[in-house]
Amino acid sequence: MFDLSGKSAVVTGGSRGIGRAIAAALAQAGATVAVTSRRLEEAQRVAAELQQEGHAALGVALDVTSSDQVRAAFETVRQQIGGPDILVNNAGTNRRGTLFELADDDWHFVLDTNLVGAFRCAQEAARSMVPTGWGRIINIASQAGVVGAPRLAAYGASKAGLIQMTRVLALELAEQNITVNVVAPAYVVTDLTRKALEDATLRATVLASIPRGTFIQPSDVAAAVVYLASLEAGMVTGHTLLVDGGWTAR
Repeated sequence: MFDLSGKSAVVTGGSRGIGRAIAAALAQAGATVAVTSRRLEEAQRVAAELQQEGHAALGVALDVTSSDQVRAAFETVRQQIGGPDILVNNAGTNRRGTLFELADDDWHFVLDTNLVGAFRCAQEAARSMVPTGWGRIINIASQAGVVGAPRLAAYGASKAGLIQMTRVLALELAEQNITVNVVAPAYVVTDLTRKALEDATLRATVLASIPRGTFIQPSDVAAAVVYLASLEAGMVTGHTLLVDGGWTAR
């Protein structure tokens, strides 16, 4: 089950953290993976690591806030590995602030990356998927798109928008045998969050919000992505799969 041999995949923001784990999991399932990052050297580094493990991988530069870069990156993918058959919109950013602290630039930066950037990539990927009659688009959102959290107005709005965009695209692409889904994790332990979690108060607060009593790992998110990318998930579309240890069940 969940064999992705013969499929090509693009993972945006794939050079570290959750994206790195997703790229590795897709590769281990048999897919040829294009790892993208704003910094080409970072994308190529991860691709080389996957190649050393015996997987087929490619590193591609991609800033999802640039329409020109999105088109160029997907053309590179089409020429070098075909497809893609699978797109994982993982690239994202955050700027925290209260109602009176967030500026227009903060809103534009977060939404252009997290929401509009995902739409740009989905649009380009779908251009390749529609002619083949098969595709998987998986958007990485957050539990912050489902429940509120202070100082995350821009981030939460972008992730809630991503969830709703997913539903719409799922309806538009259903007849083409292309599924569109969301994986929405809670607080995931990565290199970027590990330092913040050294704060005992924050650590206790986050753990208290997760009924399972343990932090979500990048591999937990990656496993959900592999399932949604698989043939076995062909009747799952427009769905938000929360990987949150029960956070949003309260």
